[in-house]
Amino acid sequence: MIEQIRSAFDWEGEHPDYGYRLRTGEATDEIFGPWFHNLRTFNASSTELIDNGHSHVVLADIAGYYECVDLFTLRSDLNGLGVNSEELNFLTSMLPRWSRVQRRGLPQGFSASNLLGKLYLNAVDLQLRNHGFMHLRWVDDFRIFCRSESEAINALSVLTRVLGERGLVMQSAKTRILGGNDARSSFNEIRDIIEPLNSQFLDHLRELGVLDDPSIMAGDLDSLLESLHDDAPVDVLREAYQQNFGDNSTGFNKTVFRYLLRRLGHAGVASILDSVISHLRVHPEEFEAIANFASCVQGNERLETAFVELRRQHLLPHDYQDYQFFRWILRQAEAPCELAMNLAREQGISHPRSWYTRSIARAVVGRWGNQADLESILNAYPNANSEMERIEIICSLQRMEPSRRNAFLGHAAGDGRLPSEAARFVRQNRVQWNLC
Repeated sequence: MIEQIRSAFDWEGEHPDYGYRLRTGEATDEIFGPWFHNLRTFNASSTELIDNGHSHVVLADIAGYYECVDLFTLRSDLNGLGVNSEELNFLTSMLPRWSRVQRRGLPQGFSASNLLGKLYLNAVDLQLRNHGFMHLRWVDDFRIFCRSESEAINALSVLTRVLGERGLVMQSAKTRILGGNDARSSFNEIRDIIEPLNSQFLDHLRELGVLDDPSIMAGDLDSLLESLHDDAPVDVLREAYQQNFGDNSTGFNKTVFRYLLRRLGHAGVASILDSVISHLRVHPEEFEAIANFASCVQGNERLETAFVELRRQHLLPHDYQDYQFFRWILRQAEAPCELAMNLAREQGISHPRSWYTRSIARAVVGRWGNQADLESILNAYPNANSEMERIEIICSLQRMEPSRRNAFLGHAAGDGRLPSEAARFVRQNRVQWNLC
């Protein structure tokens, strides 16, 4: 399926979307190229277009993009590429389970969603090119380059219409027409923060004599600092965080936020943990970045407590946020705090919500719960809604007292081939949860 989707982007040379550039000709498990390199190229290409005579730029951002993808339209796009019907049916039967809005939404944080999201906007890219506009895109952020204000106004009108045909709307607060110089300044906002930081890292690493190649570029630091982060100077990063995301900061740039958390997490800077966690209230979509940081600085319990409190206050309304939370917990080596366990019991057993949240919450309870919890999971088996849910319940019981568990597994093995296979895996202690 990936190669068929890739073929959709082979038009008019380089595709205008820089956000998730597909790798070509590289022996790697990663399907997308390095994001920081792509971001630099995106901004450099944008600046070049202004330098070449495009005096006005339309900047537009889609409101709630991933949540608004129409699954029927997406299925039609995939079908048009000749995707195998069995794969297509499986995919489109699973996707509706991720959203509380019927027929809409892709789960965020997965490479598969990024690829499908890229395909969904391919038709919009083609429409803009068919109308003669020059544009670039970073995921759902559009830049349309025009040679006059009237052309820019027309481009904005066309973009509004073609997005509407796909069930999408723009964020009015982020949609504007800028002159070339103002647009160039906005493009360089991230670069002006990040690149000086990278330069200071490089200078410091050269002073330590740890760089074999003195010409190494700033964009190469991601892999380098994985092994050298103990030597990384962090004062400048901590100051940059306080200036951009501290108590008195205004605005929020998610790219810079994720960049700084990655660097500060590698350096073990725990002093900003409470500040980082506080951003969950306004930016719950940043949970993955915040959780990864908390794990790096031994702040799991503080994050778990804060998440549950926000959840109790109904400030995290979406089931998918619970799913991300439980998935993160399952990645950890240590048991979660009791507040987090109680939330897992609630979501998985006593007051279950969506199917996918119920499933992963039960996995948390099955891994770290007590024998009473496992009995509660077992008692849910007769009321399971599907064979898939019965299999998940079986797999959640791997830690149950062997004689009680095996008696149940002997009964469950008679419920069909797949429950029988699941029972066999549990007996052999071979159950593993795929948390990618």
